[in-house]
Amino acid sequence: MLPLKKVFIADAPKQTAPSSWAKYTHIRGYHACRPEDIEAYYREGIRALTIHEKRQNAMRIFSKGLDEIIAYEDSGPLKEREDVWFCLSQQELKTDSGHYLCYGSEYLAGLAASFDYSQTGRFHDLLLNTGTPTIFVCDVPLEFVPEAYLEDIQRYFSPDGGFCIHRCLPESCIVRHVCPKSGRDPLCYHVARKF
Repeated sequence: MLPLKKVFIADAPKQTAPSSWAKYTHIRGYHACRPEDIEAYYREGIRALTIHEKRQNAMRIFSKGLDEIIAYEDSGPLKEREDVWFCLSQQELKTDSGHYLCYGSEYLAGLAASFDYSQTGRFHDLLLNTGTPTIFVCDVPLEFVPEAYLEDIQRYFSPDGGFCIHRCLPESCIVRHVCPKSGRDPLCYHVARKF
């Protein structure tokens, strides 16, 4: 018999900070993106793209060559980061963190900002029309979450917070997905966007 899964759900009504993680096996996390193939997540799980995959997507979406993509990349850790991020609240992804539903990855949104020389424009529009705005509801095993994030959730509890994992989340941890019909765009004065 499989052990019983006990999930901490931060955005459950009247939820408070966990006094201890010992009684939980998982934490509910919400991952927002704009996949072109939602079913791929149910086959492969949720994983960070390699820099090669990020660049291939950027070249295809923006119709730019590799040299131009590299020239416009953010020089910071964003380009190389291979973490998978989750919010503790589904609502957070529709409001203050709505840019993931609007534009997808921070890497692509950063490139669009470089090409457009602003937070709006033709390259942002390309991202708004690529893929399907999707929130994956996930039960993340606690052993996947770095201890520092678990401590912060206990100490500074807010359902608007988040956490990351440094590995792929297996497809078996995806509970379901939703495709919101609207969300707020924090990169464009929090304008409401219809998807």
